[in-house]
This record gives sequence, structure tokens and C-alpha cells, in this order.
Amino acid sequence: MKEKVKSIFCGLGYMALLLGINLAVSLVFQFIISFAMGFQMAAAGITMVGEEFLEKYTDFVMQYQLHATIAYQIFALFIIWLISKCRRHKLSTDANLTKFRPTSAPFIVILGIALSFLISIVMSAVVPEAMLEDYMEASAGIANAPMLVQFISAVILAPIVEEIFFRGYVLPRFRKAMPLPLAIFFSSLAFGLIHGQIVWITYATILGIIMTLIALRENSVWASILMHVAFNSVSLFSEYLPESDIFYLVIFVISLVACIGCFWLLFKNKKANTVVA
Repeated sequence: MKEKVKSIFCGLGYMALLLGINLAVSLVFQFIISFAMGFQMAAAGITMVGEEFLEKYTDFVMQYQLHATIAYQIFALFIIWLISKCRRHKLSTDANLTKFRPTSAPFIVILGIALSFLISIVMSAVVPEAMLEDYMEASAGIANAPMLVQFISAVILAPIVEEIFFRGYVLPRFRKAMPLPLAIFFSSLAFGLIHGQIVWITYATILGIIMTLIALRENSVWASILMHVAFNSVSLFSEYLPESDIFYLVIFVISLVACIGCFWLLFKNKKANTVVA
């Protein structure tokens, strides 16, 4: 019993570490923004107070929010590498970053892309307008960033960092303390919760469950990283898609068929493997 409790707290500790790094980098970022604004205003002889200053400050933060996220992601990777180094382990071993079947890669990519379309279409159809607007506001810092910055943060770094922490570290610790289905659910819920906004939390938890199944199936966190990359990449070009109900109906049907087909092809011959703790 004591070992199980220890494993749960160890898993939660990795989640807390990620949140702590995010908070620390955010505080440093806000300090730098405040200092830069103050310096610019002093140099230009401008005085701002109250709502005017707050509006200007918010614009600055939104403009460079994703740059701060990149700094947090790189720092998080460095810290988790340092922890493995201090334990005299390889990060690839600790986080189960092993090779997986090359033949699975195309189906994992298609599954990630199809799920991204499927979730977006379902969200727009069933989520109340007020909640959807709140979600769009929360993700504005990502959508308004330059394409290259979006690509580095959302498509490259976010999948690597989040999969290493949640599928590589949190999941195996939870597995030592509870049955596999509960470990999958609670590690995926923890993954959802770090996104902070209710719509984000909901679909990230569902996505987390699916990516966990992929990591288990392929016995490699690289597999879930690949799926995460594919899922997030859709956001880069989604704004260029036509605004047509017929188009999205066709995409919905294709995505649904693709998800079912890829799941069947990935899981048809073999039971899920075990992620190494």
C-alpha cells in the first residue's frame, strides 16, 4: 500500500514539476515584459495609467505568449534530462523513448490528423457558444503568433514535452498503484487539466486516452509523440480551409472512417503492450 501511494505521489510530482516550470517561466516573462514596457515608456516620455496601461500590457503579453511557452518547453526538457542524468539513467530509457514499428507510423499520423478534424467539428456543433468563445479567447495567443513560432511550440516542442512527462513518466507511476484502465484515465485527466480551459481539458483528456493506448500498443512514447505532432499540425492550416457546411460534413465522414480504420489496423493483431516504468 505504501509503495502504491508513493507511486501516485511520484506521478503527481512530475505533473507538479511541469506546472511549476511553466509558472516560473511565466513570472519571469511577465517581469521582462513589464520592464521592457517601462523602459520604452520612459525613453519616449510616455505616461500610462489604469486601463490604458493594462490594455497595452495585455497586448504585449499576447504578442509574445508563445515565445514564453517555447522557453518553458525547452527548460522543461532540460530539467527532465537533468533528472535522468542525476539518476545516472538515459532519458530515452526512463521515458520509454524506444523504436516502434515503422509500418504503424502512417496509420498513427492519419489517426492524429483525422482526430483533430473530428474533435474540431464536434466541438463547433455541440459546445455552447459562450464556452466556445472562451476557448477561442484562451487560444488566441497561439493563433495570433507567427507561423514559425506556432510550428516550433505547438507542433514540435509541445508533443515532445507533454508526451515525455505524461506518457513517459506519469503513466508508469500510476500503473504501479492502480489497474491499467484507471492509470490510463487518471494520467490522461492530468494531461487534460494542465490545459486549464474547460473545452481544452475535455478534448485533451479524450485525446490523452487515445495517445496512451497508442503508446501502450507500440510500447513506445515516440508513437504517441508522432500522433500528437500530427494532431497539432492541423491547427497550422485549418484557418485556410473553406467555410462550408458541405465541406465539413464530408471531412467529418472521412475523419470518422479514417479513425475507425486506423484503430482497427493498429490493434487488430496484438494486445496492447506495456510501457516500461
